[in-house]
Amino acid sequence: MVPPLVIAPAQLLRVLDDTSVNIALPSIQGGLADTPAHLPWT
Repeated sequence: MVPPLVIAPAQLLRVLDDTSVNIALPSIQGGLADTPAHLPWT
């Protein structure tokens, strides 16, 4: 069984990563001149 002290920091990093990607998506879309449908693959 994985202790919560290992799970909590891993979950925090995942949330921070998802948040930073979602904030950066409009800039990425403009820089690549791509459609929103292709952004999840970027």
